[in-house]
Amino acid sequence: MSNRLELELDEVYKDVSTRLAALDTLKAAFQAFPDLQSNTDRWGTVRYCSVTVNIAVTDVEISFSCGCCEDAGLVCRPYILMHGMKIFSSPVEFLVGEKSLESGVIEYEGWREKLKLANINAVVVNKIIKYFMENPSVEGVQPCPLLDCDSDLGHTR
Repeated sequence: MSNRLELELDEVYKDVSTRLAALDTLKAAFQAFPDLQSNTDRWGTVRYCSVTVNIAVTDVEISFSCGCCEDAGLVCRPYILMHGMKIFSSPVEFLVGEKSLESGVIEYEGWREKLKLANINAVVVNKIIKYFMENPSVEGVQPCPLLDCDSDLGHTR
């Protein structure tokens, strides 16, 4: 066999092995969380989520909903790791604030209550509080400018 063909076969084998491992992890997640669903955001990112996992989430992704907007919403995505795969809460995202035009991040009123109503673990709530403490804004806590902060997780204005 030529060297080039051997390299191609190795690449195919590695790809198939990786996909089979991901499939096994997904099967295990579905067995652990029968209500597991997939959620695809506007950028095509697929996240697996479950209401059952809400109380067990221990970590959180915190990021802005848009990289180009000066006042982009700050969303948090609580999750647990299962065999290296993130299993997110349901709902997947919570709008908790927005970029400050001055500096830091504006915290929205009522975000803690929304997470509490969704049974999100207090460990995650404390991590979000820490994030706000490390990124204070001069504006302080503000009401959410949207009628329903969970209905539009893209641009806030």
